[in-house]
Amino acid sequence: MKNRLLKKALPHIIAVAVFLIVSLLFCKPALEGNVLNQGDIIGWKGMAQNAFEYKEKHGHYPLWNPNLFSGMPNYQTAMEGKSILPNMSLIFSLGLPKPVYFFFIAAICFYILCIVLAINPAIGILCGLAYAFSTYNAVIINAGHETQMFAMAYMPLLIAGIISTYEKKYWLGLALTTMGSYLEISVNHVQITYYSLLIAIAITLSYLYIWIKKKEWKHIGVAAGITVIAAILGLAGNALTLMTSAEYTPYTMRGGKDISIEGNNVKTVKTTGLDTGYAFQYSLAKAEVATLIMPNAFGGGSNKVAGENSHVVEKLTARGVNESNAQQLAGSLPKYWGALPYTSGPAYLGVIICLLGLIGFIIVKTSLRWALLAITLLGILMSWGKNFAGFNTFLFEHLPLYNKFRAPSMAQVIPQFTICIIAALSLQQLLFQ
Repeated sequence: MKNRLLKKALPHIIAVAVFLIVSLLFCKPALEGNVLNQGDIIGWKGMAQNAFEYKEKHGHYPLWNPNLFSGMPNYQTAMEGKSILPNMSLIFSLGLPKPVYFFFIAAICFYILCIVLAINPAIGILCGLAYAFSTYNAVIINAGHETQMFAMAYMPLLIAGIISTYEKKYWLGLALTTMGSYLEISVNHVQITYYSLLIAIAITLSYLYIWIKKKEWKHIGVAAGITVIAAILGLAGNALTLMTSAEYTPYTMRGGKDISIEGNNVKTVKTTGLDTGYAFQYSLAKAEVATLIMPNAFGGGSNKVAGENSHVVEKLTARGVNESNAQQLAGSLPKYWGALPYTSGPAYLGVIICLLGLIGFIIVKTSLRWALLAITLLGILMSWGKNFAGFNTFLFEHLPLYNKFRAPSMAQVIPQFTICIIAALSLQQLLFQ
């Protein structure tokens, strides 16, 4: 009995060990005392400094922060709250230092999804590493988008729970979906959670099509009931954060506006969300989807400069610019030449993963393939924002809550996730079926 249990558990123990070792090696500088220079975290500390000083003096955080805009509730920046629930992110991180635990948790959650999809553990390990160490993850961690990274790390766990339920593993599905929804919502990055919901809807529709064809009405009812219960539990566990944010949203720019200033004229308007000009500011160029498979197709990040030895110098001198002036100018020009105002780096997914994904969309013969293909294409179209204006403006005006979000480029997380899934299914088919 013990030997049988050990034999079953061994691949999973190996997976945890591999994820731990790779994460530690990748983040070795952090173990040597180095700290990331995370711009957003530094900015947040500056915004919340007044609250920290107040707490040090009075023993509790203030309810109002006078340093942001014209003042705002402090629960949006720094606040403490007690919960009877344990800090699950802390448990999942195994006490590892930052940023090690980001990659470790993402790899573990994607591995769980692979096991739920009946994928060989070895493939699960490889694809878990591919998902966790996609370039975009390192880029957003370095920028300080920690809640975004947490939300992306927990996304596979939520989808694993939903698929378990749909595959009639009801108790496992209830447990994973409840845990996944609670963790996904708890990190409070609503935009990534929204994308997770879109992925879940696409997968649900693919299963629903099969169930209706087979007239599995009872299963439809049970699966719907379990999913709804898990969602309610996940929402209830984060009610404090969600309700306070919902209460404050109408008083922010995300809640719309009552007047519009056009030149010297002030007009009365009534909108319910952000302006498209602001919301679509960070839109990818259509061709930038190539960075999923070619990281430097658009030069890399804005923080890298062309340099004195670049072809820019040759082009400028050929047009009559003095060589020293050309070198000086090239030393200040960013390598990135895409459509974003600024980027720390590309959303490079990997050549092998992208090729396996393309193969998978052809050879994987399940209804899940069509759901993944549809939501992958939708994610790419959404990431184009103003560069595919007709489609995205329609979504912005009609898709519920979508007009609360900005930075369409963030929709790249959808193909990052879905292509990794189809790549895992593709490798399973090629090697074991």
